[in-house]
Amino acid sequence: MAKLETKRSLIDATVELLKDTDTFTVSEIANRAFTNVASVNYHFQDKNNLIKIALTEIFDKLKMKIISIVQSDQDAFSEELFSEGLNIIFEFYAEYKGATRYVILNSNGSGENEIIKHLLNDETILRFVIPQIQKMSNCDVQSAMFKFMICVGSFMLPILLEFNPSSSPSPFSLSSLKNEQVKKMFFKEVMHIFNR
Repeated sequence: MAKLETKRSLIDATVELLKDTDTFTVSEIANRAFTNVASVNYHFQDKNNLIKIALTEIFDKLKMKIISIVQSDQDAFSEELFSEGLNIIFEFYAEYKGATRYVILNSNGSGENEIIKHLLNDETILRFVIPQIQKMSNCDVQSAMFKFMICVGSFMLPILLEFNPSSSPSPFSLSSLKNEQVKKMFFKEVMHIFNR
């Protein structure tokens, strides 16, 4: 395998592993990428650097989806589009449970959490999403930023409950939001907070 193909395979393997778990070994990454353990250190110096790159790719996909909704109808950003945005965030967290757990439990080495870095402090998000929230809610920039923070953060408790090691699943966990009725109720309550 060529160097660039190996590097790409390692990133792709890490992204796939981060869908389900936040605890995996360099050996598991290498096996999934059909290469050897030494290639992780050769291309990325260590597993943590590889995970940072994989997380950046994962969050970039989410950002692009959020921005595409905002740009789909800039003049009429509506509750329907807002609900669609919430669903994208939900689907992201549901698909990347391992990545979400990883970023909740770890900082990126600089003390900054990856969710904050890629969603709440991201220039592209701030440039495209915040003005649309301002329009929709008729509010100032700071209020729009708080509203976006509430949207992104509203899934944190259900995510934490998903990872709760207790034997009985919580009716408020992320998995419970797969039920369309529960999800609609959850989104409705987030909208109430958003529209205040």
